[in-house]
Amino acid sequence: MNKDTYHKGFLIAFIIAFVIAFIGFWIYCVKTYGFLLGVGLGWFPSLIAAFIVGFVVGLVWPLFLFILVFLLIGLVMFVVNPDMPVQEIVGKVIGFIIGIFLVGILLIIIVLSLMVRNSNK
Repeated sequence: MNKDTYHKGFLIAFIIAFVIAFIGFWIYCVKTYGFLLGVGLGWFPSLIAAFIVGFVVGLVWPLFLFILVFLLIGLVMFVVNPDMPVQEIVGKVIGFIIGIFLVGILLIIIVLSLMVRNSNK
């Protein structure tokens, strides 16, 4: 991944996370402190908190994208079978994540063993 791709991903993830977090934090302020204080003054702490969340998500946007993919897999599983309990959906998604992780570790071990074997020749 080159720098340009990372910076574009950072910007896109920052904007998406910032908007979602800002709206969520502002709604929280209105709910917690009442309409007058929440709407009138709640935007300022919401802005600060949303900037922090957006920045952190922007820094780790590949991980954010990875998590988003698995959340979408869970959503599709729920839409396909709405009678399935949420615990079962979460269990299947976590099992899928662990399976992908183990396959990745296996591939890393294979590549490293091939590299060591080729360096000994």
